Amino acid sequence: TASVEGDARGQSAEIMFEMAQYFIRHLASIDPQFEEPFNVMSWAAQIRLLIDTGGYTLLDIKSVIDWLFSAKGDWFRPNVPDAYHLRKHFKRLIAHTRSFRDGKPRLPDGIDLFDLYEQM
Repeated sequence: TASVEGDARGQSAEIMFEMAQYFIRHLASIDPQFEEPFNVMSWAAQIRLLIDTGGYTLLDIKSVIDWLFSAKGDWFRPNVPDAYHLRKHFKRLIAHTRSFRDGKPRLPDGIDLFDLYEQM
């Protein structure tokens, strides 16, 4: 089983690397002066922290990156020049993506409109 665990770790490291590359490609697409980071694995490590300690999924991370590079998120994009800042601002960013998913305003997960009404 050790080799299977090793393979799984290797695959997840590869997935983190791919997500870091996805973010880097987006940054490069909007900024001709952007230089690819010397150590992409440090960016992948930030993504791993989002998953391991933040409890987020790869889909959450991809959604936030896509939102940042959409017309809805471009106002906040200057605050996220790298993977460290992506992780630093992630809680705020995921709230935006969840609130505006499908173009409809939506309450955050775990919040019930009727509970809010009762508190008023």
